[in-house]
Amino acid sequence: MLKKITFILILFFYDVKVYADKIHNTELWLHRGQNYSNNIGDIFSKIDDKRWNGVEIDIFFSKQHNKFFITHDLPLNNSLPTLKDIFLISDKKIWLDFKNLSDIPFSNLVKLKERLKQIGYKNEIFIESQNFLKLKFLQSEKINIIFNIPIVFKNKIYLSLMSYLTNFLKFEYVSVSIDSFHIIQKYFKSNQIFLFTVNSKKKICELVSKHSASVVLTSVSPEEIDCLKE
Repeated sequence: MLKKITFILILFFYDVKVYADKIHNTELWLHRGQNYSNNIGDIFSKIDDKRWNGVEIDIFFSKQHNKFFITHDLPLNNSLPTLKDIFLISDKKIWLDFKNLSDIPFSNLVKLKERLKQIGYKNEIFIESQNFLKLKFLQSEKINIIFNIPIVFKNKIYLSLMSYLTNFLKFEYVSVSIDSFHIIQKYFKSNQIFLFTVNSKKKICELVSKHSASVVLTSVSPEEIDCLKE
């Protein structure tokens, strides 16, 4: 009788693990979508055509212009697209990397939160920064948080603290560069992790096959990766 119960329990936990692996598929998202086009519609067409699951776009706030520009680098000018150019998103996933969230005054932060609620639905809008206080303010039912882990120290105490902080603030995700992945890997669940930027096809295949992360940011089209064609 005991052997039968043990056998049933083994089957149960095995099935649970297999099921968990199936529902946790690592997604590939396009890196720096704004480099492809200033037109947001064209960017979304590109990720559809090339089979990316989502897109990362960089946001830079300008105090001088009082605008959220879509760009990774300075200088900022009115020829650049802005956050207002992103209209209601449906069935799209977008990772907004706020390059200087710490510089945004509170009055603009309030407006930003309302704007983010207007352009997407839950599981479609993801915002990233290292400023955990302002991320917490922006968090809502429609906005997913990606806490970019600052790798200040590499010891167990610091990394455990980052893990605790993430859980305490109820942030859904964390992000880290591929070079620092091995440092934080055992402190966070794989389905919490957003990785940037991986352009090695071999490394992408390894990450996908092992379900190592929730999202991997890449400039390589999924159509070009042989292991994804199988």
